[in-house]
Amino acid sequence: MRTTIEEKRILVVFGCGNYQNTIKRLCLVAALTPDAEVKALFYRLAMRLSEEMAEKDYFVFINSIRMEIEIYDFAVRVLKSHIMEV
Repeated sequence: MRTTIEEKRILVVFGCGNYQNTIKRLCLVAALTPDAEVKALFYRLAMRLSEEMAEKDYFVFINSIRMEIEIYDFAVRVLKSHIMEV
């Protein structure tokens, strides 16, 4: 499943190791969000997870996304600190 950086960040914040709970949590956040665009983003991500991702593959998927975001954030911090030094 291909995800954008924004979707990956959402999964890091609202996702957990349990596939069903993550989908339920995304739907609940979508229901509670007043902004229509954000509501659609959360609901669409929940539906994509339930349609495109097998439950048995989810644990590896969520952990790889967590690592990817951690590496991405580290790279951004390094680049910002390098720019500040110059």
